[in-house]
Amino acid sequence: MGDILFVTWDGGGNLPPAIGIAAELQHRGEIVRMLGHEQQRSTIEGAGLRFEPYSHPYTYSTTTPEPWLRWIRGFQAIINDRSLGLDLVGSVQREPTDLVVIDCVLRNVLRAAEQSQIRRAVLVHSFYDVAALGMGSNWSIARLRGRSSTQRWREVEVGLIATLRSLDPDGQKTLPDCIRFTGPVWQGTPRSAKQPDGEPRILVSLSSAFFPGGSGFCRTSSTR
Repeated sequence: MGDILFVTWDGGGNLPPAIGIAAELQHRGEIVRMLGHEQQRSTIEGAGLRFEPYSHPYTYSTTTPEPWLRWIRGFQAIINDRSLGLDLVGSVQREPTDLVVIDCVLRNVLRAAEQSQIRRAVLVHSFYDVAALGMGSNWSIARLRGRSSTQRWREVEVGLIATLRSLDPDGQKTLPDCIRFTGPVWQGTPRSAKQPDGEPRILVSLSSAFFPGGSGFCRTSSTR
């Protein structure tokens, strides 16, 4: 039995895979807690998981309607928020922690874990290339400095990609050895891949985050 800390943020669709994996680990007897934004408390605690809030986070949610420029600035502020990394280190210092599972876009949390030599895994809540937002956004600069673009992957225990390898655009490429495709992460009882009449069940989604024009696009599509 181990102590596992999940580090997340209020990004909409990034949370369900984290909760699903955390809940399964807890079911298997691990001691699990989740560090996140205060507005995530009810969802996390509602799943039966222990919640720990950030101390001084930048308040932001990708699901809140905002003008496009403000949305981009808010997202950049979150992934570069240094206080989140400090909260990670503080949490690990306060309580026994065998492994930290970090959302892939939390750049400064990843950096803080690396600098503090904390044993860590990275959770990619969509496709493999989403990890570039946090782990690889400076890969071109890193290569100019002689650092391998996959070096940060080699420094983690495991990279969890919450999709099927066959669906990931990078799935057929040679990926770092630590990468594991978990397949879809369900909360609760998984639904059948087929409908009662035998036809395949297909889920179509644009994004769990707010994008200007997204709701209008959905309304237009639904009338066709």
